[in-house]
Amino acid sequence: TSIATHVNNQKHKKAKRLHGIRREDDASIVELLVEHFKENPDEATANLSPEVHLFRYRVTESVMFVGVHLTKVDHLRPVLERCDASLTDSAHLGVYIPKVEALEIATTMQDIAGEMCSLIFDGTTRLGEAFNVVARYCSKDFEIEL
Repeated sequence: TSIATHVNNQKHKKAKRLHGIRREDDASIVELLVEHFKENPDEATANLSPEVHLFRYRVTESVMFVGVHLTKVDHLRPVLERCDASLTDSAHLGVYIPKVEALEIATTMQDIAGEMCSLIFDGTTRLGEAFNVVARYCSKDFEIEL
């Protein structure tokens, strides 16, 4: 049948695997955000649900990843809120920048753990405005990795 063909398709299997990975990643981020806001109950937006925090974190992370200034989210807000998720002004999304930065640094450290490497980083003088990390190391086969 067409359903059996679809389910056994490689594209479907890959999408299903990626969906599971994304759910695990989202769960770990929710856990970090919930823990942070429990420790900092006076911080703005600390009383929001974990799902709202995750959505706002992902929007901030995505905008930073593509290099779009966070204030542009104000123009995209009507479209982004069509998925029934509450967004806020870009000024309030700024509270997620240090969290995105900390998670990126932790991920980079995990990726290069145990490797002899050269780590080069640079950033602007404003907190979280722009941060760039380049790591180069030699693999076990003496191939240069970037």
